[in-house]
Amino acid sequence: MKRMWLKGMLALAVVAGASAVSGPAMAAQFSYLDPGYTQEIYTGPTPTAGGYVLGLAFGSTGSLITRSDYSNTLYEYSLTADTVVNGTNVHSYTAHAVSGLGSGRGMTNGTDGFIYANTSSGVARINTTTWTATVMPGSHGGSYGIGTLPDGRIVHSTSSGQTWVLNPVTGTDTLIHSGYGIDGLTISTNGEIFLANLWNNRITVLNASGGVINSFPVSHGPDGIAFGDGSAFANNTDGTITRLNFAGPGFTGAVTESIFASGGAYGDLASVGPDGAFYVSQYGPIGGIDWDNGARTSDSVFVRIAAVGGGGFTPPPGVPENPTSSVPEPGTLLMVGSGLVGLAYSRKWMKK
Repeated sequence: MKRMWLKGMLALAVVAGASAVSGPAMAAQFSYLDPGYTQEIYTGPTPTAGGYVLGLAFGSTGSLITRSDYSNTLYEYSLTADTVVNGTNVHSYTAHAVSGLGSGRGMTNGTDGFIYANTSSGVARINTTTWTATVMPGSHGGSYGIGTLPDGRIVHSTSSGQTWVLNPVTGTDTLIHSGYGIDGLTISTNGEIFLANLWNNRITVLNASGGVINSFPVSHGPDGIAFGDGSAFANNTDGTITRLNFAGPGFTGAVTESIFASGGAYGDLASVGPDGAFYVSQYGPIGGIDWDNGARTSDSVFVRIAAVGGGGFTPPPGVPENPTSSVPEPGTLLMVGSGLVGLAYSRKWMKK
């Protein structure tokens, strides 16, 4: 698992913050969660080697798809909680061997119906109909952060801290920013790029050309990021989720940081699904997973967090917003103009 040098310190901090289960009440993975939101352990123990919880994307039906570490396997989870683990209703998975994928961790939904993934050889484009992948020629290799701009271009980071923008139509990969220790990244509906600089506890906000909109220190180890109600939310490596509020428009100005959730396990990559829920990874070997039967284990899972009644967060560009309908053939969705990618179909909002 990445950043294992944190293990000793974080294990003590997170375990101390998590609460035990008492009586017949259902367990909560996060011992504290802001009122007005619900949480559920969505997946059973992840099937990845070492229990790693890695990149995630969503299928055309709204299904959660996660990635194995350094292998050619993706795991697609059912839409219903159809199995029980440690007294907890969770969603089972189907394993898909993806020919040509290669090693890496981050994934993002493209606006063209493909999933794009970081690999050590470059950005791979995954066809979830055939479960095959092709590495985009000329793209730069990476492992973690990857996201989709509203115009369809793919933003991705390398292990050296560089941020690149790949045009999946022309194959051009353009360097837009050089930073330090980029881990997770995500993109707002307006195209602002959030980089989680985990190694120096900083978040940097860029525009699509790489210009710095904001850069600020944070008090927790940021990794997966999401948006909702004008705020940004960070899934952190110390078992917390923090809410980031900005004094200025467009994520500018001074930043106020507050605890949205605490008492969880090591948080890693995360995303928002078509249902408007925040899907956050929880690495159980650091902090533990609390199940409904009172057991605490070192498994790793994804937790779903949503506002009471559903939604609460904003899906990033590319996530299918009409998951019950079929997705057109990817080749019909791209229109090239001035090097940008457009959508050739309308998108509708639908809650899970």
